[in-house]
Amino acid sequence: MIKKLATWMWVSVGLAAVLACGPAAHAAPNDVSLEWRPAFQTVEVGDVVELGLYVVAGDEPDQSVWVVEAILLWQADKLELLGLNDNGPYPWLGSYFPDESGLDGLNAPFSNGDPFVPANDGDAWYNALRQLPTQGGPAEATPEGLLVTTFLFRAAAAGTSFVEIPPNYGQHTLSRVLPGDPYEGTLGPPAAIEAISLPIPAVSEWGLVVAGLLLLTVGTLAFADRRTAPNVLAEGILQKTEARSRCAGRLR
Repeated sequence: MIKKLATWMWVSVGLAAVLACGPAAHAAPNDVSLEWRPAFQTVEVGDVVELGLYVVAGDEPDQSVWVVEAILLWQADKLELLGLNDNGPYPWLGSYFPDESGLDGLNAPFSNGDPFVPANDGDAWYNALRQLPTQGGPAEATPEGLLVTTFLFRAAAAGTSFVEIPPNYGQHTLSRVLPGDPYEGTLGPPAAIEAISLPIPAVSEWGLVVAGLLLLTVGTLAFADRRTAPNVLAEGILQKTEARSRCAGRLR
C-alpha cells in the first residue's frame, strides 16, 4: 500500500509542477504506446519465457515517462508467472506489482515479500515509477522503444497461449503511461507463446533389427576374443618348451 501511495503522490506532484510552469508547459496528449517484444516465440514445455515490456514514442521523437501502469492477463494453466527481470537501461525508482487487492482485486492475495510476485491466477497489475528529481530525469520513450522490464513466465503446458495488456480492469485500474492528459497511446497486440513438447523418437522395426545385429556382432567378437586368448597363451608356452629342449640337446 505504501508503494501505491508513493506512486500516486509522485504523479500528483509531477503534474502539479508541469501545470505551475505556465501554459506552454502544460501536459500534452501522450501517444506513448505499450507493446510486447517479441510478439511471438516458440519454447519447450518447462522453459522460462522472457517477455519484454516496451514504451514506444509516437509522433514526438522522445517523450518523458514518469509512470507506467500495465494490466496483465494470461492463461494460468499454460503459463506460470515467475517475476520480473529489470534489465532495461533506465534505473526505475520502483518496478513492482503494487497492492491492488482492495480495489479491483488484482495482485491478491498481497504480501510484503520482496520481491512480491502475484499468485498465478491469470491477472496482475504492474507499475514502474521514475527516479526522484534529485536523482535524475524521467525515462524517455523513443520511436525505437525503451525496455521497461522483462516479465518471466514458465511454459507449464503445451499449446499456444497469450499475454495481453487490456486498457482497463474493473472500475479503477488502467493500463497507461504518465504524464499525458489525456493518454492517447495504444496498447499493442497480445504476445503469443507456442510451447511444444518434444516427442520421444519412435524406433522402427528395421531399427530394432539393426540394433539386434550390432549387439550380436559385438557379443560374438567378445566371445571369440575370450577363446583366442588361451590358445595364444598355450602356443607361447609350447614354443618356449621346444626352445628349451633344443638348447638342452646342444649342451649334451
